[in-house]
Amino acid sequence: MHVPFPGSAPAATSVIAGDCHLIIDPVAAPHVEAGRLRALAVVGATRWDPFPDVPTLGELGLAQDWPGSGWFAMFAPAGTPAPVVARLNAAFNESLAEPEVEAALKRLGLRPEALAPEELARKLAADHAAVGRALRRLRIA
Repeated sequence: MHVPFPGSAPAATSVIAGDCHLIIDPVAAPHVEAGRLRALAVVGATRWDPFPDVPTLGELGLAQDWPGSGWFAMFAPAGTPAPVVARLNAAFNESLAEPEVEAALKRLGLRPEALAPEELARKLAADHAAVGRALRRLRIA
């Protein structure tokens, strides 16, 4: 059963407390390192550098139809002027290249990837369709 939370931190706290059974979120990484949570699998085509012994969903046979990796993105309201979107995108992508930002994201098992808005739109559409297929196959949705 999906349990909605107002953010990643409250969801992780709920799993640590035993109120929920699992979380799929890189915010769990520090809790795994501290021994408060146990990593069962990672999302993506390859294992995460911080957890080399944790298998991928694919290695466990659970990734059929599932997108290759989880991801985070920055969104703006529909109708935001194209020059504003371009400026925000450029600034966001520049920040991903900063060594401190890249290192912090990699500690959470994330692989920074700078995308143009059009590339993100294609990725979102493809992943949405793939997850829909997987959920229907698994009879979850």
